[in-house]
Amino acid sequence: MKNLFSTIILTCFFSFSIFAQQLKLDPVKWDFSVNQVSEKEYELVFDANMDKGWYLYSQDMEDDGPVPTTFNFDENTTIQLADSIAEVGELKEGYDELFDMNIKKYADKVSFTTLISVLDTTNKVITGHVRYMTCEEQRCLPPKELPFEFKF
Repeated sequence: MKNLFSTIILTCFFSFSIFAQQLKLDPVKWDFSVNQVSEKEYELVFDANMDKGWYLYSQDMEDDGPVPTTFNFDENTTIQLADSIAEVGELKEGYDELFDMNIKKYADKVSFTTLISVLDTTNKVITGHVRYMTCEEQRCLPPKELPFEFKF
């Protein structure tokens, strides 16, 4: 009985340790930058670099699959956002055994870009957050939200 109790305790400890390690994992590194296109037009750039073997998912995903990458901007009446955010990278599209469906994902790196128009040049700060999910071949990390801020 003592051995069974010890085995249960050790199993719980190792399971918790693995879970805690997953929470510390950060396989996607983000960089945010802004490029001036014209006097009142700017390009926002969201660069994601993934550790080897990890994937980041497209914005265009079917329901019941991995969480798509989404960009949420805080309300700002001094700017006008473009209708879409472009994805620039080597898209891997096809059947994924982990999700048992066709998916769209990126490995290594991907850039998301969008244009904005500045309506009032006195307030040149844009804030919000990116929500994303990352997986490798055998496991996924919970979706994560990362705040961003652009000053120009």
